[in-house]
Amino acid sequence: MLHKLLFFLVLSLSLWADRSGPYLGIGYGAGFYEPGSRVAEVSNEPYNVRFTAGAYINENLSVELNIAEFGGAQLGYNLSSYRSQNSTSLSIEEESFRVFSVSTLAHYPFYNDTFDVFGRFGAGTIGLRTTAPIDDTNTDSPVLVFGGGASWRVTPMLSVIAGYDHYTFQMLSADATLGSAYISFEVQF
Repeated sequence: MLHKLLFFLVLSLSLWADRSGPYLGIGYGAGFYEPGSRVAEVSNEPYNVRFTAGAYINENLSVELNIAEFGGAQLGYNLSSYRSQNSTSLSIEEESFRVFSVSTLAHYPFYNDTFDVFGRFGAGTIGLRTTAPIDDTNTDSPVLVFGGGASWRVTPMLSVIAGYDHYTFQMLSADATLGSAYISFEVQF
């Protein structure tokens, strides 16, 4: 239900957009994962694939729906607390995340609207998939999103974006963060 409401919000705002109207984007980037106190080490950082749909309200403000997939994080769980005090056993497991979020972006265009810098703030939900045995069956959590970046409008319809997004959430009773440095391409209608 929430996804349908968010889709309707982005679609209706796209009808009022006066910069270039609605846009769709796809991107890829490197992820950075800090799982908090529940994991001993992150041995392999996740990759990030993202899909966006949004609309400009004016040249300085846009609303965006994001779906970001983080996969491939390899984690070393410290099992010493479950065994004898002298044990330093480590169990390697994989975790991946899927983030659904709605963000507001503030843009500052310059050089005849060819370039802009932007800041992002939003909220959503994050879901966890893991190979580790976990007791908590609720693997979805609210997430706050903030970030920024720069955009280059190659043509009136195509933009190349470089940015960084930071996701803050609580998962399995620990505060955690994800980061994403990405390059994406947007087509504006």
